[in-house]
Amino acid sequence: MRRFTLWIFLGVLLAEVLGANPGQAGGREPIQDALNARYRVSKVEIQDWRTEGRVRELGSVLTLQGEGVPANHLWVSAPTGTKFRRVHRFDYARSEITMDGRLIPEHVNRWAHFTLPKGTQLVVLDLKVEGDRVRLFTHTLEPVRLPNGEAHYGCTELAFRVAPGILERGDLAAIQRQLDQLVPLTDAKPRGTS
Repeated sequence: MRRFTLWIFLGVLLAEVLGANPGQAGGREPIQDALNARYRVSKVEIQDWRTEGRVRELGSVLTLQGEGVPANHLWVSAPTGTKFRRVHRFDYARSEITMDGRLIPEHVNRWAHFTLPKGTQLVVLDLKVEGDRVRLFTHTLEPVRLPNGEAHYGCTELAFRVAPGILERGDLAAIQRQLDQLVPLTDAKPRGTS
C-alpha cells in the first residue's frame, strides 16, 4: 500500500512540475515575474491591534487616479485554533477596469464599506495574472477619513482587463501603460519613515 501511495504522490508531483497546460503557464510566468518586480509587495501590521493596518515593510506605492473605487475596511481576526495569531481576512472590495482605464459600473462592489477619493495612495499586498486580467490587491497607505469622521484602512482589488493577445505576446510595456492610467507608481512614504 505504501508503494502505491508513493507512486500516486510522485505522479501528482510530476504533473505539478510539468503543469497541466504548459503553453499557458509558460506565457504568463514571465509577465507575472516582471510585474512582481515592478509592483513590490508591502507588509502591513496585523498582530498588534494598536497599530493594525500600518505599513511595516514598504514596497511600491501607487496613487489612485480615479474616483469611486470601492474599498472594504481592513479585517483582521484570530481564528479558532490559532493561539494569539491574528490573520488578515482578505476581504477586498473588487473593481473591474476596462482596457482604457475606466471602472465598469456593473462590476464594482456595491456592498463596499466606502469609496476612495482620487489621490489616495495604495500599497500592493498581492498581484496575480489570471486569464485575461491582472489583479492588484491593494491596501491604503494611510487611513482614509470618512464622512462620519472615522478613519479606516481600506482594501481594494483592482482587476484590469487586458486586451486579447497582450498577455500571450508578453507585452509588458502595454500592460504597465494600462495599469498606470489608474494607479501610477509614486515615491511616497508613510508618515514617520525616512
